[in-house]
Amino acid sequence: MEKKIKEDRMNSNLEDYLEAIALLFEEHGQTHAGDGARRLNLRMSSVTNALRLLTGRGCLDDSPVFRFG
Repeated sequence: MEKKIKEDRMNSNLEDYLEAIALLFEEHGQTHAGDGARRLNLRMSSVTNALRLLTGRGCLDDSPVFRFG
């Protein structure tokens, strides 16, 4: 049960990252990890880790400028 709650929280956080990326992409036509960190008021390392997870799940490509997959 506890694992399920942590997984749901992680999925919710990843959704927040995706939403921020989508908004930044819509506004600027591209986005970088630093843009997401500033938008979400998080450390760059947190955003980079989330982007790696999203890339691994096929939601983003792995170019320096993240785009939706």
